[in-house]
Amino acid sequence: MAGIIGQVYSSFVTSHLGWQYVFIILAAIYLILILLMIFFIPNLPANGIRVTAAFKQMRKTLGQKSLWFAYVIALVMLLSFVGMYTALGDFLSSSLFGFSNQQILYVRSVGIVGMLMSLFASSLVRRFGMISVLRSAIILAASRLILIGLGTNMVFIIVMSVVFVSGIAIAIPSLVSLVGELGGGSRGAAISIYTVVVNLGATIGPILVIQLLQTGNYILTFSILARCLLLGFLATFFVKRVSPVVDNLVTDQEKSIAPL
Repeated sequence: MAGIIGQVYSSFVTSHLGWQYVFIILAAIYLILILLMIFFIPNLPANGIRVTAAFKQMRKTLGQKSLWFAYVIALVMLLSFVGMYTALGDFLSSSLFGFSNQQILYVRSVGIVGMLMSLFASSLVRRFGMISVLRSAIILAASRLILIGLGTNMVFIIVMSVVFVSGIAIAIPSLVSLVGELGGGSRGAAISIYTVVVNLGATIGPILVIQLLQTGNYILTFSILARCLLLGFLATFFVKRVSPVVDNLVTDQEKSIAPL
C-alpha cells in the first residue's frame, strides 16, 4: 500500500506545493512519529545480542543458497513494481493518451484496489501451497506487464495495471513468509536482509525504466520489466524449503514480522 500511496502523495504535493514540500512534510511526520514512539511505545528488555553478533548472524544467513534465490525474487519484484508505475506515468502522458498529472494520479490511486488482494494470500497458500501461489502470482504479474505494453485502449491498460498489482500483492506475503521460514533460527537477520534487498529493487526500478524510456519504445520497456519478473519465477525452482509440508501463512508471517 505504501508503494502506491507514496507515489500518490508525492505527485499531489508536488503539483500543489512544489517538490520541496514532499520532503518537508515527511520530515515533520517522522518527527511526530518519533515523539509518539518516545511517549507511547514501552521500552522492551534487550535480548542480549550485540551488534557484532547480529552481523555475524547475517553472514551465516547469507550462506544459505535458497535465501539468495529468495532475495533475487524480492529484488525483481519491487524493481518491476516501482518500474511499472514509472513507465505507466510516462506512457499515459505520451501523445497516444495525453493524460494530465491529475489523471495519472487517479490511475495510481486505483492500484490500491489490486493491493487488497494481499488479504487473500493466506487462504490461497493454505489451499495451493506457498511456492505454487508465489509462482502463479509472478506469472500473473509478468503477463500483465506485457499486455500493458501492447495495450492501446486506456481502460484496458488501467485494468491490466490493477491486475499486475494484484499479482505483486499476493506474491509479497508469500515471499516474506518463505524468507522467514528459510531463515529459521536467524529469521530476524533473514528478514532484515530482505528489507535491504526490496529497497534496492525499488531504487533500481525507476533508474532502469528511465534509461529504457529514452528508446521511446514502451513495448520494450514493459517487456524487459516482465523478463525481470521471469528471472524471479526461475529462481523459485532453486529454493529448497525447510518445511515444505507446512503452509500456514498466517503463523509464518507472525513469526517473520516479530523480530522487526
